[in-house]
Amino acid sequence: MSLSIERIVRSSQLADGEFDALDHPHFNVWLQSRAGHCRVSVGYTGRIPVRLRSSRGYRVIHDFRQERAMNYVVFEESEASLRRAFATVMVAAWESSLESESPEASLSSFLVAVRDLKQLFGRGRSGFSADELRGLIAELLTIQSLIDLGGDAERVLSGWKAPWGSVRDFVFSATHSLEVKSARPDSGTITVSSVSQLDQEDHGLQLAVWPLVENDVDAPKSVGFADVLSDIRVKCANDENALQHLDDAIIALGLVNADDELKDVAFSYGDCAVYDVKDDFPRIRAGDIADQIRDVSYTLRTGDLAKFAAELALP
Repeated sequence: MSLSIERIVRSSQLADGEFDALDHPHFNVWLQSRAGHCRVSVGYTGRIPVRLRSSRGYRVIHDFRQERAMNYVVFEESEASLRRAFATVMVAAWESSLESESPEASLSSFLVAVRDLKQLFGRGRSGFSADELRGLIAELLTIQSLIDLGGDAERVLSGWKAPWGSVRDFVFSATHSLEVKSARPDSGTITVSSVSQLDQEDHGLQLAVWPLVENDVDAPKSVGFADVLSDIRVKCANDENALQHLDDAIIALGLVNADDELKDVAFSYGDCAVYDVKDDFPRIRAGDIADQIRDVSYTLRTGDLAKFAAELALP
């Protein structure tokens, strides 16, 4: 009943459709490969006691096969460079499951071990500057607003590109993108940190500005980071694809422990101001800059943007 790291790593070489069945006393386990990535598939005829989500290095897929009356939890390694780390997590979970005597307790031990070990992949508040936290909460508030206004959750979250370092925070199509900024209410200004952020030839680029002030979690009219993230999950509860996009973004940000690490982060905020970035919108364009100049940032006074005010466009 032993399972080795090497056996899991070797499973990446299996042909699609092939499997390596493991001998577990309480539930079914197979090693498989999909597009060169190793998979650990767990099959169980009862209720899955713990529901997991993806983490850095692997995706979690929940499935039910009516013809076999079996629930499946599939762990699929997603980064070849982390394959051995993934295999180490799976082996540790396997060994933990063998310590339980009943099938349900054994499966629960397996899943809880995977869940607890993923805490190693997170980063805490210390990994973010104050401005980064403000920008992140502004993006999450924008996601909330787009869904509340009737936007399709999957389209909204698949368009959220900031976690992967995109020039613009949201890109919904070649002609529809959205840049999000946070502003201190008393400053009346926003900083554009890169010329590319507002440099788009076609119409369809909008700028959303959120007035934000960091506050105590218990202060009146404060909203916590964890609360915003939880609310987005609730809004996407019936859309597994949207939840997967959200999980992928959280993993990319290194925030798999966000609920714990950022539970004390809260902001108070005002109404979001939205502007259409049209031809005469005040901005610096890439073509206006000499080739010898590399990095340009500039400040805009929001009070000067009233003529460009608009409604937030849905994707």
